[in-house]
Amino acid sequence: MSVSITLDPVSTAHLNRQLDLLRAQGPRTVYSSLMKVAQKIAGEAKLRLRGKSHIVTGRLYNSIFVKTKNAPTAQYNDNKGHSFVAELPSIGLGNMDVAIGTNVEYAQKIENMDSYLNWALRNVDIEKSMTEDLRNVSLTGNRFSV
Repeated sequence: MSVSITLDPVSTAHLNRQLDLLRAQGPRTVYSSLMKVAQKIAGEAKLRLRGKSHIVTGRLYNSIFVKTKNAPTAQYNDNKGHSFVAELPSIGLGNMDVAIGTNVEYAQKIENMDSYLNWALRNVDIEKSMTEDLRNVSLTGNRFSV
């Protein structure tokens, strides 16, 4: 059994324009959705630290960041006004990659004692968040809109 679909030239041209837009804008849209999820995970990790009363100086809390190829570090301060650089030097990233973490030396001890980062990762519904975000993407006319 075979199925055949025939499109008139106007419909074919419209379909081709939409597919070209999807090829051009799709990866950026998916990356944008991934960034939103990464920020949500970082935010949930911070809320977990606060909720479990693990904030003394604010250094660990403020050091949690989303690393991208274009933003490999972040500046932050503790509650005493000391300035630090958040970085994850051992994590190499490609153009479409993100990493969430901290370089505070005692972070692993707190994570092992009372998980905050893995907890956030397990408790953010990544599939649901990205599905909802990408569901809002539509191809209209001659433009790809989010």
